[in-house]
Order: sequence, then C-alpha cells, then structure tokens
Amino acid sequence: MGNAYMPRLQAAAAHDGQLTVSFPRAAGLVDPPQALMRPSVASRVLRAGRQ
Repeated sequence: MGNAYMPRLQAAAAHDGQLTVSFPRAAGLVDPPQALMRPSVASRVLRAGRQ
C-alpha cells in the first residue's frame, strides 16, 4: 500500500500547499513518517487522485 501511496502523495503535493509542507517534514523526520497516513493528509491525497 505504501508503494502505491507515495507517488500519489508526491503528485498531489505539487498542487496542494498543505501536502507540500507535510511531505518534507516527514522525510526529514521532523514529524514521524506515520503523519503522512493521518486521515487529514490521506483524504487530501485521495481527493487529488480523483481530479
């Protein structure tokens, strides 16, 4: 699931400012990696995939 989620997250981050901030924070271990799977983040990723 993670292998399918990360490309979607990166593509969505190109158009969503909140995701643009969340991804590098998790990649830099400022936030735990699990932060990218929070419902608020995951819903933004999934919504961007539908558009």
